[in-house]
Order: sequence, then C-alpha cells, then structure tokens
Amino acid sequence: MKNLISFLVIASILLMTCYGCKNSNDQSVIGVWKYSRSFENGIEYELDSCEKQDQFEFLVDGTFTEKYYYLDESNKCALDGKNTGSWRKKEKDTFLIDYDGEVFKIVLQKKTFYLKYEDEVIKKEIYTKQ
Repeated sequence: MKNLISFLVIASILLMTCYGCKNSNDQSVIGVWKYSRSFENGIEYELDSCEKQDQFEFLVDGTFTEKYYYLDESNKCALDGKNTGSWRKKEKDTFLIDYDGEVFKIVLQKKTFYLKYEDEVIKKEIYTKQ
C-alpha cells in the first residue's frame, strides 16, 4: 500500500510538471510562423497566395531565418530571398530580432506575433504559428 501511494504521488508530480512545461511553451517563439495579415496606416490589405507563404523560423539557438516568396513567370510561388539573424527575449511576450544591425520588436499574442514598422507609413505584419 505504501508503494502504491508513493507511486501515485510521484506520478502526480510528473504529470503536473509536464503540464506546466506545455503551458510555458505555449507562448514560445520557437518554430515556424507564416505571414497571415498586413496593415498599412491601420488599413488591412489582402495578401496574395505567395505572400501567405512568407515565414519566419525561430530556432532554439537564438537564430532565425525569414523566407519570402513571389509569383514567377510560370504563375507559381518561388523563393524571392531569405534573411537570417538572431533573436532574444526582452520581456514576457516580447522578443527582439536583429538582422544586420537593425533591431525590430515582435510581440506574441497567443498563436500570433506582430512586427510593427514606423517610417512614412505605419506597417504592421502579423504571423501565425504553424
């Protein structure tokens, strides 16, 4: 009986630990994120099928790759280019990405994150975790 109680206590602790790990990773930036929405000066514009393939992939080692696509002459989406850089956590749901010395802030909101650029226009890009 004592062994059964010990087993149940250990099993319960392990289950709670695993459940806690899953919840803490729900807001993780690690993984592949696809471009899903775009706004300029607060107005949403529709993405074409190739833009919807644009993606960021964040790796555990603190690096990322961004890939972007275009519609080629044969009417198919083709890789237009890619960027690489590093990322780091700033706050709870805020991360900084750095490519070639330019630093951008991304903010996680459940299964999406957004990038916001402010030049002549205010552009906000939203990506969804895959």
